[in-house]
Amino acid sequence: MKFATRLTVAFAFLALVAAPGSALADKRVALLIGNASYTAVSRLTNPPNDVAAMKAALETAGFDKVDTALDLGREAMVRTLRTFEDESTDADIAVVYYSGHGMEMNGENFLVPVDAKLNSDRDVEDEAVSLDRVLRSIDGAKRLKLVILDACRNNPFIPKMAHTKANRAVERGLGRVDPQGADTLIAFAAKAGTVASDGDDQNSPFTASLVKRLIEPGVDIRLALGNVRDDVLAATARQQEPFAYGSLGGGTIILSKQTVVIQQTIIQPQTNTTPPNTAVNSCTDAAAHWAEAQKFDRIELYERHLQLFGNCAFADFARLKIEDKKREKEQQEKLAAVTPVQPLLSGTTPVTECDRLAAEPGDADRAATGINFDDIDAAAAVTACQNAMAQYPSAGRLPMQLGRALYKLQRYAEAATAWQKGSDLGSLASTNHVAMAYRDGEGLKKDGAEAVRLFQVCADKGFTECQNNLGYQYDIGDGVPKNDDLAFKYYKLAADQGQGLALNNVAVMYRDGRGVEKDQAKAAQLFLESAKQNITLAYRNLGFAYRDGEGVTPDQAEANRRFKVCADRGNSDCQLNLGYQYDIGAGTAVDKTEAARLYKLAADQGNALAINNLGTMYKDGLGVPKNPNEAFRLYKISADRGEAIAFYNLGLMYKDGIGTGRDDTEAMRLFRQGADKGNTDAMYQVAYMYSEGRGAARDFDEAAHAMVQAIAAGNAFSLKEMTTNFKPWGVPFRKAIQRELQSRGAYRGPINGVFGSDTLSALRSLPGQSG
Repeated sequence: MKFATRLTVAFAFLALVAAPGSALADKRVALLIGNASYTAVSRLTNPPNDVAAMKAALETAGFDKVDTALDLGREAMVRTLRTFEDESTDADIAVVYYSGHGMEMNGENFLVPVDAKLNSDRDVEDEAVSLDRVLRSIDGAKRLKLVILDACRNNPFIPKMAHTKANRAVERGLGRVDPQGADTLIAFAAKAGTVASDGDDQNSPFTASLVKRLIEPGVDIRLALGNVRDDVLAATARQQEPFAYGSLGGGTIILSKQTVVIQQTIIQPQTNTTPPNTAVNSCTDAAAHWAEAQKFDRIELYERHLQLFGNCAFADFARLKIEDKKREKEQQEKLAAVTPVQPLLSGTTPVTECDRLAAEPGDADRAATGINFDDIDAAAAVTACQNAMAQYPSAGRLPMQLGRALYKLQRYAEAATAWQKGSDLGSLASTNHVAMAYRDGEGLKKDGAEAVRLFQVCADKGFTECQNNLGYQYDIGDGVPKNDDLAFKYYKLAADQGQGLALNNVAVMYRDGRGVEKDQAKAAQLFLESAKQNITLAYRNLGFAYRDGEGVTPDQAEANRRFKVCADRGNSDCQLNLGYQYDIGAGTAVDKTEAARLYKLAADQGNALAINNLGTMYKDGLGVPKNPNEAFRLYKISADRGEAIAFYNLGLMYKDGIGTGRDDTEAMRLFRQGADKGNTDAMYQVAYMYSEGRGAARDFDEAAHAMVQAIAAGNAFSLKEMTTNFKPWGVPFRKAIQRELQSRGAYRGPINGVFGSDTLSALRSLPGQSG
């Protein structure tokens, strides 16, 4: 049987070529700065790699000039920006990319040159370079001014910086910005106020995605940055969320001068019954197909991508997307079971396309199954919701849903306006969003008191999200005085209605005995109920409960199972604690390699104790190759972030000359800092150094004070030293100890030149003594 003759236009293949025409003949310039070799803090690993990768990417994209600069001091950094200011004037597109340390002070962002000391907050404006100065360097560009900052790492300058004024707040990460100039975008590696990971590879997760996404042919810069956000969320288990600030006009702006050309093929008449093979299998087509799949963001398109391009570059991303979609669907189904869709009453607004695209799962007024925020097709939802609002102007849920879509597009002020309209129409979910906008300072000026007032309004009307949020305000004392009783009251109101996070928060109050009588069994029960709703923090807290036997029978294996759930989701506390379980063999076989791996995952997120623990693995060669220099570097990073035990470990390195030169003075300084932060091993070392006259003049009274302080704080080794091994410390030290004990009322007389049982009992009863 022959098919009828027909002509069919098919997408045969996609080719990347430099397209003709003036639209792509414009001038594009970039400046890439990587600061790694800091003189006052530890060196960063990735900035040189990040700059090299970005240079290759932008040159591939057809940029006319890509300048690079590494390890710039302040003077060189300002001079480099000034030179680029001339180059970018009258360019169509100008890009500044920076990888290194950055910080926020009083709402202003600064990039940190490698020669900065930053001993005081007074030094920031003089030693760092403001983001405003960077923006001025591209102000002359005509179509797009783009600043990309991979500078949201945990900042080691902050812990050691002296703060001279209470109103001069230096924060971690970078602060939210609202660029004043037209056609300007500023892309952060992590959302304002949060920190970013350096990752395990040569490039940070943020830059690793940038070098692929920004140069995809035919992809608008806004969509490209949205794809970067999705990649980084997936790569960091949703712990790091890039954000872009600013706005562009309605035209399409594409960084790459390459474009997608669609060639047409005429399919000739068929002469047999075998259907044509329309599968596209070449990896050269993968990028275009992936861009289309990303645009519509549907699970079936990602599954189709795997069928067609399972061995190509974007296959791993497709698998991650599929996993995310399945997990989010499960979460939505669980939430729907807790908060069922309310039946529409006679005469109410019918289900609209706005509801289908942007309904909030926790909104009791929703008219359709809620959609996870990350799954919102924001552009389509904005149009649908605006149309629905014009048709049904009195339906409060519609402007609330419009606000969600606008917020995803980072149009925060417009989102806040939409939520205010929804609140005026009686939408409690809208009131909650307006309150959060005041709380977080997104779209509205930060105002904790106003946030509390609005949370109170909708909490009094029974909206569980507001009740939980109001409890949190009282819990931390934001906008109201800290009040454990009221925090517990509002957490419990929400928890009694099944709100998952509130269940966890109530459990914490029972566990700690805040606002309610301590009841660890009740806490464990509530943590379990919260975990059933897939709340990550509840899994972490259940892990602690099973590990320590708080409210449940101690079960190390069960603790590990709970820790693993939230560790796999990227929670650094769970990664740290699960690593420690493997380190000591609690509930599992000892596995130093797995312990080191988990410590590194947590360390990469800036967890100071994990950084310290990883340092110990390198010092002793446990699970990783022995490397005293790397141990020293990690201990220093951890100490820079204020971790007490890291001061002790770093002091030992200086005391013993391991990983660095021997320096008793520096060792003593670090032991004192660790002791001041409550580390009892550091207290013991202070006693030892004073008794030996190392790092300070010999002073037995100071040594005795530090030794008894360590015992009072529960240091079992110090107690053993003072009782069983006391004689070698000498008579002067023994007399100083006697004077110290007499001053504390803990001396009961010597026996055989050491101490008798009465004195030992008094020592063990010193305030804070647990041993």
